[in-house]
Amino acid sequence: MTDQFPFNQVGATDWRTALYAATQTVIDVEKQFIQTGFINWLPQRFQLSTDQFQYAVSLGPQAQQSIANSLITAIDNRATIVLVNDAQRKGQGNSKTANSTQSFVPDPEIPETSIMVLTFSFSYL
Repeated sequence: MTDQFPFNQVGATDWRTALYAATQTVIDVEKQFIQTGFINWLPQRFQLSTDQFQYAVSLGPQAQQSIANSLITAIDNRATIVLVNDAQRKGQGNSKTANSTQSFVPDPEIPETSIMVLTFSFSYL
């Protein structure tokens, strides 16, 4: 997979759709790239501004690995992946936060299973 997508919800949805439609080999290569080099994978897969990339770097290896692990779990479960990010506001201090949440909803069609949704939020406060 070599496409690059906008770093917004539409881009995240387009990436997920393309990935889930790919062969298992392509999915496994993408997962390996995320797992072994998340901070290199991110700007290869998404169109980031310099500030967005610097922010991702500033999160540090522990947060980057946590995000990578969450993405791998979501991909393994063919989960919906939601990206919520605010536009940077000029001159307002812009304290930034990043978080992710996993939620599970019972699958009405398959007893005792659930549908996973992974939500990543990058916000300027």
